[in-house]
Parts: sequence; structure tokens; C-alpha cells
Amino acid sequence: MASALKAIMAQVVTQLQVADGTGVYSYDLSATGTVIRGAVLNPPQSQLLVSVFLVPMESNPGDRLGYHERVQTVKVIGWVAHDGTEGDAEDMAADLLDTITRAIGTDRTLSAKVRDAVVTGSVFSGGTYGWDGFGVVSADLRINWSQQAGV
Repeated sequence: MASALKAIMAQVVTQLQVADGTGVYSYDLSATGTVIRGAVLNPPQSQLLVSVFLVPMESNPGDRLGYHERVQTVKVIGWVAHDGTEGDAEDMAADLLDTITRAIGTDRTLSAKVRDAVVTGSVFSGGTYGWDGFGVVSADLRINWSQQAGV
């Protein structure tokens, strides 16, 4: 049987891929290879990339006996290429953060797998860190759910 966390991460990727660049979405994340599992901490070869990976999980006693409250943070790093100024890079990254936030917000229960999922993040010009030509998103997706102990 797959772990709850494995199913949750699969749903995070699926929901990010819902952003198809139409309607409220500034960017198309639906193309194969645009949203990937694993940390990409240096500029990618592609023009647009979103990487998602796990960072520490909190586990606390639940309100009900026999349950644990889980809070998993998923790190989301987004890269968007640009050929303008530092301000342009931040603006493009802000649009990418908005796309990510809206995609997760389409169903904050992640298909009824969790109680809630909330995105917090920041944007900056990659030029600040020697990554000229990229706007960068650094976001945390905080996911919480209840899980029966020992089962």
C-alpha cells in the first residue's frame, strides 16, 4: 500500500499541471517536464521549470486518541527565463507564483487527501545570486492532515 505522503505528492504535481496558461493562469505548467519532483537549485536548461520536493514533516498527537496530526512542507522552486531588467524578472516570477498559488487553490484538499494546503512564497531576480536571465520563485506549500496511528 502506498503511503499517504506519496499519494499527496502525486496530487500536488497533478494540480500544478492543471495550470495550462489559459484563464487565470499566466504560465502553462501542463507540458511534460515542466513540473518535476526533486530539487532544482540552479538555473535549468528550460525557459520554465517548477520543482517540488519534501522538506521536514511535523508529527504531533492528534485531538482524537489514536490519531496523529501531520504537517508536511513541500518546497516549490520555480524558474522563469527573461531577457529584461531585474524588475522584469521579479514581475515574471510574481506571475509564476500566482499561477502556482491558483493551481493549488483549485482544490486545497488535494482531492480529499488532506484537510488543507496553503502556499506562502517570495520572488526575486536571479541576477541577485548570479543567475542572470531568470526570475525565481521560492515557496512553501504547507499541507496538513490527520492519520490514524499504527495503521
